[in-house]
Amino acid sequence: MATYINDSQLDVGNVSFDTSSFSDVEWVGILAAIAQTDRSQVFNVGIGGSFYSHPLLHGNAIYIGCCDKNFYALDAATGRERWRFPTKNAICGSPSLWEDVLYFGSYDGNLYAVGLDGKLVWKFSTNSKIYSMPAIADNLIVFGNQDGEIIAVDQNGTKMWSAKAEGAICSDPWYEQGRIFIGSFDKNLYALDAKTGAVLWRFSGNGIIGSPVVKNNIIYVPCFDGNLYALGLDGKLKWKFPTDVQVQTTRPAVWNDTIYFVTRQGVLYAVNTNGQLIWKFPTNDILFTTPIIENGILYFGGDDFNFYALDAKTGELQWKHAVRGPINTKAVFYKKTIIFASNECKVHALTLKGNSFWNFRAAISTPSPIDVEPPRRGLQTTETVAYETTAEEENRYRMENQGVADSFGASSTYVVKSEYTPKSKYSTK
Repeated sequence: MATYINDSQLDVGNVSFDTSSFSDVEWVGILAAIAQTDRSQVFNVGIGGSFYSHPLLHGNAIYIGCCDKNFYALDAATGRERWRFPTKNAICGSPSLWEDVLYFGSYDGNLYAVGLDGKLVWKFSTNSKIYSMPAIADNLIVFGNQDGEIIAVDQNGTKMWSAKAEGAICSDPWYEQGRIFIGSFDKNLYALDAKTGAVLWRFSGNGIIGSPVVKNNIIYVPCFDGNLYALGLDGKLKWKFPTDVQVQTTRPAVWNDTIYFVTRQGVLYAVNTNGQLIWKFPTNDILFTTPIIENGILYFGGDDFNFYALDAKTGELQWKHAVRGPINTKAVFYKKTIIFASNECKVHALTLKGNSFWNFRAAISTPSPIDVEPPRRGLQTTETVAYETTAEEENRYRMENQGVADSFGASSTYVVKSEYTPKSKYSTK
């Protein structure tokens, strides 16, 4: 039987969380509760082994944050852990790299600057959860937090300016031509002067504004009101593409003359730069990811536990690979493998034909809970889960973690084990 410690021993405040490697039935209930809400749940994720941070590839290393409070450096060829850097809460946001220093936020309220050797350079405290991936802009690091602050610090961690939105920020800022573009829960996309933080303009939607991307002087930004918006750099609307569902806050991908974006109801859309539908691809559950395109193939993961490869021009399925939990991270390529992470508490590497190559398990082997807020329209869902791992199940996980490496001639060894397996309840209140 697994050994548990009390929530109070983990220094995680009032977060309550579950002990289980969620079963398919449990995940269905959790994801259904999320899909029925009209709110983003990104700040309601608790401590566990889930991954929401996009992996960053630099050289032959993968850098990624985890909800187990650790930031990891992994060998990209084998999946072996090189080092880990501990924080005091979940790391859900993605890292940026600038001049051999990694920058990332944690739900402990700190922006961290960590060297490629895993040693702390400095940290900057905001006293508010940070999901936003930092942008490097005019020699500044710019990010947002749950309190709606947009903050710029220099390479020494000194605050240079700040601005204030009226709602939380889960948007990853985008830097373009001296301006920062960033969305907020207050339904606005902000354009800020990157040097001073002065608000240049704001564009209002009718829902949470997500992470923008700029291509050929056009801003493409998703909104919870069901639209993908195309704006000029002056904030004026060029066109909007309507769906009948909530468009996710994750950053769209742009390839050639096609914009790819995902919805909360599990559909990936491909539209052209005039706002016309090219194709759409339905999956079986929520999508919360950014697609990536390589050699004409579009790759993305879904909350239906599948990682997909599609023809980027036609949307035709090439293959899919099943894992044991939702996939919310973007993928990266390393040589002949594609690497992503999942809420199964693993980082996965697949061959380009969709076969498993290696996997790495986080220090906590149980998924993170999500304290799902009910929709404002009055719908409320409550689900409680309790589960304990048996010795047989733990042995099965150890066997799965041995990994297989093929064409590189490498073998994977996984010695990371759970530091703590919390025992409590999962609630979708």
